[in-house]
Amino acid sequence: MKNLIKQLHQGVDVKELKEKYRYELSQVLPIEIPFVEQELLKEGFRVDDILKLYDLHVELFREVLASRELKDVPRGHPLDLLILENQEILKWSEALGLYASLL
Repeated sequence: MKNLIKQLHQGVDVKELKEKYRYELSQVLPIEIPFVEQELLKEGFRVDDILKLYDLHVELFREVLASRELKDVPRGHPLDLLILENQEILKWSEALGLYASLL
C-alpha cells in the first residue's frame, strides 16, 4: 500500500492504480491507512504532500470501502446509532472544511 501511495505522489493516474491494485486494496483495512501515512512521514514525505493526496487516497479506497459497508442494521442497534453519528460527523467535517478553505 505504501508503494501505491508513492505512485500517487509521483502522478500515476488513479484509475490505472485502482485497476492494477484492485485485489490489494480489497485486503486493506481502513484503519491501516493512517499507519502507512505515518511510515511515509518517517521516510521524509511532508505533511502537505500527504494532505494534497488525501482526495486521491479516498478515490482509490472508496470502492473498496463501499463494498464493506454495513447494510440492514436493525434500527436502534448500537451499530445503527454509530452509523448515524458518523454520518452527522461527516456532514460537520465537510462544512468545517469549506469554512477553513475560505480563510
